[in-house]
Amino acid sequence: MPNIIKLHKEHTEFETTFKEIVSTLRIYPEVFASSLNKLGIIQDRLINGEVVLEDGVLITFNKSKNKHKISTTADVYAKPTDYHIHQIATNHSVKGATKKVLDKFVKFCKTQGGSNIYLTVRQENERACKFYNEYGFKMVAENYWKSKVEYCTGNGDFDNDAYYYKKIKGYIYKLQLENNKASQFYNI
Repeated sequence: MPNIIKLHKEHTEFETTFKEIVSTLRIYPEVFASSLNKLGIIQDRLINGEVVLEDGVLITFNKSKNKHKISTTADVYAKPTDYHIHQIATNHSVKGATKKVLDKFVKFCKTQGGSNIYLTVRQENERACKFYNEYGFKMVAENYWKSKVEYCTGNGDFDNDAYYYKKIKGYIYKLQLENNKASQFYNI
């Protein structure tokens, strides 16, 4: 069982745990910029028990409540038995920890009746794409995000009122849990 954390804001460990989550995401500011700008969502995931934090590895997730599109830019639908990983990040404090913690998470999803696990990843994050492919995730669609880019003034400062949106290509990956053949990819 992965170390799933569920804490109320009033809990004595809430602030410390939340700071650990944010510091892990800040290791990759270009990858998790959107999450770092929406910390309330991360707090909600912590309150709802949708956070795994173990051996320096962070996974935020949710279980689908109904059939819905994984992304507004792709025709991929999750059903109520599917899980969606929003972030996987590591502080690299324990070698091999990402695979170990993901193994535990996959096993947890299976024991909870999960059918599939979906996640999205940016095309430029080649290391993550390779990891997910080797793990057994299959790329099922292309995905696109809009990223806000602020213009830099001549003196090196950023002008908050002057910006444009950059289109970022990515992929939607799926790990099928219903099929027992999937277990060949992970240690459960």
